[in-house]
Amino acid sequence: MNNFYVYAWLRPCGTPFYIGKGVGKRDRQVKNNPIFKNILSKIKRSGNEPVLIRILENLDEDEAFEMEKALIKSYGRKNNGTGILANMTDGGDGVSGWVASDETRSKMSESQKGKVFSPETRKKIGDANKARRQSEGTRAKLSALRTGTKLSEDHRKKIGESLKGRERSEEHRAKLSVALMGNKNGSFTNLNISRVGRPLGDEHRAKMTLARRMAPGRRGYKGVSQRSCGKKWRTEINVDGAITYLGTYTNPEDAARAYDKAAYEAWGFNCYLNFPEEFAVKEAA
Repeated sequence: MNNFYVYAWLRPCGTPFYIGKGVGKRDRQVKNNPIFKNILSKIKRSGNEPVLIRILENLDEDEAFEMEKALIKSYGRKNNGTGILANMTDGGDGVSGWVASDETRSKMSESQKGKVFSPETRKKIGDANKARRQSEGTRAKLSALRTGTKLSEDHRKKIGESLKGRERSEEHRAKLSVALMGNKNGSFTNLNISRVGRPLGDEHRAKMTLARRMAPGRRGYKGVSQRSCGKKWRTEINVDGAITYLGTYTNPEDAARAYDKAAYEAWGFNCYLNFPEEFAVKEAA
């Protein structure tokens, strides 16, 4: 099944500190790895958040393993002095598709029953959850998850009932009044409009640049477009704002490989490649 992917946890500067292979929500899990946790702690203490990206998706398990191993070999591991990654192995290992049995789940549930946390521990958990809910990154992720979500009639009715009779403070009403004053597009739309043209910091620009490099092609192969005649494909690459024409080809695969060659020479695996397995084989060799 082609439902596997290769992912990376990135430092705010854009360099990876962990490469993995997964399925489902595996990439979001914090690793039980002292080097990984130490790096993650340093990033958060500096007031930043790590960046999580999926480098390549729709792979079968063997392809994902090979890509994972090639990337780990390329960047090297901190624990054996060969590079910058927190990975403890060279990849290609781990448990795939494991599902806990009913007996195991029952044991896990029983082990948690009866546990009582002290008031101090409960306060720490509450403060941690509150901080997580209030962070810009978390709000952005929640907003993205909710975008396009349609509520059922029953759900909307329940929300409406819960809001009836609610009294807002004077401060809250004042904020709403200011936000809606002369508003024709809605406060959320106007907020987005106000952000257009706002100067971005170097860190933000670096993240956006990396995200664009890692993004797959919108229509077919990345870097490839079809000429108006419909019989040839041209390819070009944008490196640091300079667009380089790479040629015109009679089939899209050749055009995609021309783009891959130029992209790999410019960024290595820090970009989206149409045929990453070809470069992974070269790295392994």
